[in-house]
Amino acid sequence: MLGATTLNVTTDPTGATSIPWTPAFNHAIGSNIYGTTHTPILDPNVIAGFTKSMYDQLAPFNAHAYYFTLNDTSVVHTTYSPQWADAPRSLVQTISSSYKYAPAYYVIANRVWFPAAPPTGTYTTVIGGTTVFVVAGTLIINNTIGKRSQLQCTVLMPDSSIHFQQYQQMQTYDQNANLVFSGYLAPPQEQKPGFQTDLITQLVAIDQHFLADKRIAAKVYRNQTCGFIVNDLLSSYLTAEGVTVGQIAAGPVVPYANFGYVTVAACLDALVTAASSSGVSFYWMIDQFKKLWFVPYTAVVGASVDGTQIDDGRASGFLPKVTRGNPLLRNTQYATGGVAQTGTNDETRAGDGQTRAFTFSYPLAAAPSIFTLNAVTKTLGLKGQTGFNYYYAVGDPVIAQDSGQAVLVSTDRLRMVYIGQTSQVFSANNAVQIAAQAALDGTSGIIESVVNDTTIATADEGLARCNQQLTQYGMPGSLFEFATKTPGFVQGQLITVTYAPLGFSATQMLIETVDVSDQQDGFNIWYTVHAVVGPYDISWVNFFSRLLQPTAIANSVTLGVTLNIGLAPSATLAPSTTLPPG
Repeated sequence: MLGATTLNVTTDPTGATSIPWTPAFNHAIGSNIYGTTHTPILDPNVIAGFTKSMYDQLAPFNAHAYYFTLNDTSVVHTTYSPQWADAPRSLVQTISSSYKYAPAYYVIANRVWFPAAPPTGTYTTVIGGTTVFVVAGTLIINNTIGKRSQLQCTVLMPDSSIHFQQYQQMQTYDQNANLVFSGYLAPPQEQKPGFQTDLITQLVAIDQHFLADKRIAAKVYRNQTCGFIVNDLLSSYLTAEGVTVGQIAAGPVVPYANFGYVTVAACLDALVTAASSSGVSFYWMIDQFKKLWFVPYTAVVGASVDGTQIDDGRASGFLPKVTRGNPLLRNTQYATGGVAQTGTNDETRAGDGQTRAFTFSYPLAAAPSIFTLNAVTKTLGLKGQTGFNYYYAVGDPVIAQDSGQAVLVSTDRLRMVYIGQTSQVFSANNAVQIAAQAALDGTSGIIESVVNDTTIATADEGLARCNQQLTQYGMPGSLFEFATKTPGFVQGQLITVTYAPLGFSATQMLIETVDVSDQQDGFNIWYTVHAVVGPYDISWVNFFSRLLQPTAIANSVTLGVTLNIGLAPSATLAPSTTLPPG
């Protein structure tokens, strides 16, 4: 048939109608013909497997196939539904233990796409407690440190008896029954293809971070470590969702954290920022086992990697590779958007018979240590509260008088002793790296970068922010990528890699991303690991030693509305040397 321009094809199972057919494509190199031996294949599942394998080979090229048998005599049984024949130009099947033929479309629709159960050793996906059939090559899961994971796949169901719903639970297990992903369906999209009874559903699933997205927190904390706050959010909101502790590091102390009716996820994001201001990058996640992790990038140690776990590309099609460089390299860092604190300011304002708002020289960095009217101490609350004589706000130079107080006249004197704050640009550099860069590129060696951070409240915080950026991005780096069927690699893990072909010998790396897919062979889960060395790999010992000293003061955090939760007055402790207890 090679080179033919027309071909008669049967358009009816009875063979009663034939029409001329002209190929839609002209091939420069001829066609591949799929055939079988003269030994009959009696098992319909074998036929289905053969047919599917042929289609899988054609699919990447959008190619078409004409599938037929070579037997001219035909007795069609038209009283059956679907019709079947003793010898049509079609496929075989077994009916009532008897070897028969059946129209190709029937076997394809009922056998090829819907095996009764997945073959032993393949991965499985469960939705709402039901094992579903995922179209081979459509499963993709992306897991990146500090980001939400997402699963995408296409599911085929043999009929319309099951319809998936938003937020249904979904789990995927690899070929070794390891839980790879668990989460919840985003709105599914169903399609009905042609005359077939099956449904095709395009699915996207979100991971367990959904549990923190759907809960709202209303909490205020004072002088607590990040870890304490995370544990309290867990017990207050996430425990009810089935979340347990993976690992929660103490992190630095947060002077003040106000979470006013915001999601728990937003609270955890803010705490990551606060904890990272100490110079050690943190992240949080709720993994597939519903375990909450709030740790530095290097806290979780994974398995050592050698050449035995790494596929050389022959099985997965993914060649191990390394990219040497750091796209975010810098050795001089600036931080804008923050403030530095002034020294102590002692200022007095006079009344004028009209003014109820008194502007001082600097925005306040904290509550004043002394606040008096005509040498008599007055109560001072946060703006938004009630029941005080006067009100202030951090970052605001204006003191507001309560409407119930008498307007100050020219003889009245309002005195405040306070620490103010001013806008500031902070900077830091790494002289060693500058010299190394100059020797490499023949220039000054200076590579500068600017970060804008409006949460910086002191000079120490500004310097820490600059050093944190230099710590994370101030070293030459490498990105190592490899494919493996070995489970257990998780984003955020510290792994030791030995792989001689690319020059790695006991090299410590941070797993940045783990991509999960069945696209390599259609039935195995493969893990593509992306590990970095350089931007994070300056001194693991230093990272851990700093982790064991959670005494640094992080930025204060305010999200959502300000909660009017004041400190309980003390009967014995005075807030300052001049203000009395209570």
